[in-house]
Amino acid sequence: MMSIYIGLFLALLSTLFGASSSIIIKKSLQKGIQNSWKAKITLLAGLGIMGIGVLMVFIALKFGEVSIIYPVTAITFVWTTLFGKKYLQETITTTKIIGVAIIIIGVALLTI
Repeated sequence: MMSIYIGLFLALLSTLFGASSSIIIKKSLQKGIQNSWKAKITLLAGLGIMGIGVLMVFIALKFGEVSIIYPVTAITFVWTTLFGKKYLQETITTTKIIGVAIIIIGVALLTI
């Protein structure tokens, strides 16, 4: 029984890595990777962070059913929306709020 909690924790942690990597990659692309070695390094860092997140999901799957673990990764969209607002000054519309709420409800229903 404890192993499912390890799997869920790893899956949730992977969502933070996935969302962070999206923001880092977006920032590097805004800088223009053709002209900046810093932007290229930032892009590679973002891809590396994304890879760590994917590996966490693979490990999480060892601890729980795919039908429970994998839907949790949808929380990445929630973090990405929040991080986009904070770090990229993106707008959070009513439609996005509704979408985030649906994701959270869906994940909750699938994991109980």
